[in-house]
Amino acid sequence: MVPERNKRKTKMGYVVNRSGKETVAVKIESLARYPVYEKVYKASKTYIVHNNEEKALVGDKVKIMECRPLSKRKNWRIVEIIKTGNTNNK
Repeated sequence: MVPERNKRKTKMGYVVNRSGKETVAVKIESLARYPVYEKVYKASKTYIVHNNEEKALVGDKVKIMECRPLSKRKNWRIVEIIKTGNTNNK
């Protein structure tokens, strides 16, 4: 009997930069609440993501999944492209 793998974290965001042949930067935005004043503000984080098939372009909405470390900062990979963005970028 093969043990079942752990659930992996998934996130959705937009591709903001292509750097290298198989690497893209994905920005994930979320809403956070300041604890004292309870003001809601927009927080964002950029992840370095493995783009194996080289299909994701700048502006695409993608779903990413956590994976084993592929390099020093690359620990995520693209699962699917949800919506294509600007098609003028190459």
